[in-house]
Amino acid sequence: MKEFRIEDNPYRYLYVDITLKCNMNCNICCSAEKRDSDMTIEYFEEVCKRLKKKVVFRIIGGEPTLHPDFFEFIRVANRYRHHITICTNGKTLSDYEYAKTLKNLDVDFPKKLGDPFIMIMDMSGGLTNDDFYEEIQGKKCALMKTTALLNMLDLDYKRIAITAIIVRGLNEVVIPELLMLGEKHKAVRAVHFRNMAKVGRWVDTEPYELDELKDLLKQHMGDEAVDNPYKILKGVTAPKGMKCHNCCYQFQKDLYTQVCLIEFATERSAKCWYRGQLLNDNFKIVPMFENMRIGFEWK
Repeated sequence: MKEFRIEDNPYRYLYVDITLKCNMNCNICCSAEKRDSDMTIEYFEEVCKRLKKKVVFRIIGGEPTLHPDFFEFIRVANRYRHHITICTNGKTLSDYEYAKTLKNLDVDFPKKLGDPFIMIMDMSGGLTNDDFYEEIQGKKCALMKTTALLNMLDLDYKRIAITAIIVRGLNEVVIPELLMLGEKHKAVRAVHFRNMAKVGRWVDTEPYELDELKDLLKQHMGDEAVDNPYKILKGVTAPKGMKCHNCCYQFQKDLYTQVCLIEFATERSAKCWYRGQLLNDNFKIVPMFENMRIGFEWK
């Protein structure tokens, strides 16, 4: 397993588990295999200082909004001009006052660029299907998810991404529903679909491969749209000694919305040169799935 010093970070995206505290108990959670201590804001700020190139932090958990210094993570990342995305289950955002406080957070970020963060919320059951949510996330929570999305839209959040874990034979029908949300709302800047993965807890079916997800998308977007992607990675060269293993597929659906397909926790995605994971306390970075070992040998 490769490790990199912060100063030698080769990755564009850095995934950061700031806490494993959570307000849900999802059936597909992999956090049980990871550490159990919160990241300190002092450690995170030192990481921001040491990074030689700007990165996109993807703040995950657990549920990151439960970290007592959650707002400060946003402020620190923006102070050092790193981009930040926040992956949430939406429960805290279903509280309108909390969503309002987050939206109005005082940060050092150019207003012309919109919100100082991107909110990424899982909607694996779409707007209404509680059966899907119960199978994937362990409880009926469609109303909570929909309320969180409506709160963000009402408060004029500028950068929202919605995502779904597609489980074979279960929730494929949410694909056109989420695409529709991207078409309807300009604030929904990205729609992500990824396979389930055999890590941590997982629903006992065979995960989709990336090409299969592309075939599902073709049913709703047509072959031409799916086969001619706008690659976000275009123009970005892999660092020396690393190469692309084609574990994601990302393209522009319309003027506003990107559609992303992501192969999660497979052997080739474990080698992804684009996504790294920040370790909690030793100023080291590893490939994204370092803590999600499954039934294959790491190369």
